[in-house]
Amino acid sequence: MGALTMSMLADSLGVTAAALYHYIRSREALVALVVDAALNRVKEPPPGPWDLRLRTFERSVRSELRRIRLMLPETFEAGKPRAAYQRLFETGVKILSETGAGTQEVMLAYATVAAFMTGQLWFDNSTQNAGSGEATYFSVSGAEGVFDSDDLFEYGLATVIDGVRKRLVP
Repeated sequence: MGALTMSMLADSLGVTAAALYHYIRSREALVALVVDAALNRVKEPPPGPWDLRLRTFERSVRSELRRIRLMLPETFEAGKPRAAYQRLFETGVKILSETGAGTQEVMLAYATVAAFMTGQLWFDNSTQNAGSGEATYFSVSGAEGVFDSDDLFEYGLATVIDGVRKRLVP
């Protein structure tokens, strides 16, 4: 999707680019529509323990952001906040509020979770082999085995949630 152009989209829809521009003014507007559509598919998890809800929520956010991974640089561009991101942040804060911690602490904790998510997605993008699409992670001399993106995400998310638990839950 990073190479998505208005002409490509028009061709795939069987319309002219001029017709498409009648409805979507620019590539930037197209990116906004795609990002908002993806993020609006993320729903608040059903009731349950806060940590399981947070894990479910973050997996869903990751899944949707990975679908549009090549647009990530544009989706996080400074000065272009999206209502969908605000909704996701508010949902994450709502889930962490279930710990009983204060609002400021909860907001800082969720901002940390969101920063992990963003960084992990960025790492995925920067290590992806353009030819094969597979991640090419760093290796350590003498170490056996490899880890994949899902391993990295699950380990990191568990570690972040453990840290949040220690900070927020008495």
